[in-house]
Amino acid sequence: MQFSFSSFRRALPVFTLGSLLTFAASTAAATGLVDGFNVTIFNNFKSQYTDLQGTLAVGKNLSLTGYALNQSAPNPNTAAGGFDTVVGGSMLFQNGTIYGKVSASSASISGASVCAGCLTIGSAPIDFGQLESTVKNQSSFLYTLSSTGTVTQPYSTLTLTGSGTAFEVFTLSSAQLNGNSGIAVTGVAANATILINVTDSGSHSATTSGGGFSINGQQLQNAQNVVFNFASSITTISIANSFYSSMLAPSADVIGSYGAFNGDLVASSYSGSNQFNLDPFTGNIPTPPIATPEPATLGLFAIATLLMVAGAFRRNCRDQKRTNQLTAIESQ
Repeated sequence: MQFSFSSFRRALPVFTLGSLLTFAASTAAATGLVDGFNVTIFNNFKSQYTDLQGTLAVGKNLSLTGYALNQSAPNPNTAAGGFDTVVGGSMLFQNGTIYGKVSASSASISGASVCAGCLTIGSAPIDFGQLESTVKNQSSFLYTLSSTGTVTQPYSTLTLTGSGTAFEVFTLSSAQLNGNSGIAVTGVAANATILINVTDSGSHSATTSGGGFSINGQQLQNAQNVVFNFASSITTISIANSFYSSMLAPSADVIGSYGAFNGDLVASSYSGSNQFNLDPFTGNIPTPPIATPEPATLGLFAIATLLMVAGAFRRNCRDQKRTNQLTAIESQ
């Protein structure tokens, strides 16, 4: 353990090399880190002897044993053709219950109860490659935002002190997170969205429950307005105990525990036995950058426009001169 601490949605524009990026200050309301899904995994998802209450998207293979899937999923799920679980690859389900509509490229189900008409075999109604690119760009953008609050650790509790704005940003290093007994967020406005960017690289451990997680003095187990955004250089995250907020870690393999996960999860892969409860992220996050042409491109466009106008003017003059000559000849 190197440190511990106690649902893209919008599509991003494609940027060309040399583009001048304009960062918008506006925010967009979200009902999840990824529209329609509480857990989004771009590669494989493997779990056993627990449940997932909400909705699930898996880019590659899904393997579940003794599981209750989509137990409290929204009905119907308005995203991805109404499916509560979408699997881009194969699905292996042994012993348990499937409550929601499932789409998979192939499926092997044994000893399980499946609701009538809930299993569809075919191509996934999600472009996982495009979705992964979009989410990674979103995560990278959020990672560039400047901190609005401060981080201190006067004793064993890690204290995050906000500025009272509607959108708070904190940046934590592994050194600041190592060995704390809890996280206390203070000085933030009621219902403020809290973004916690986690820096470092390699493999790390994460929990928001072992020593408590509080906002303005209130202990919480479902901080739906809080998201931990992990740097793309963090490749593995081990969840120790439970996690009481959302996690945006599209480049990391997440290894779970037997605790609760009360929030949205976005990761490269997941393996473990966390119970995923239906506590979707409901905060407001900044919109991604908008691409505008760089000055050189604008200059070339202006020159091209002037040349077109000049050309049209010359043609008009030439045509008028020819018309005048013909008129003179006809009048003779």
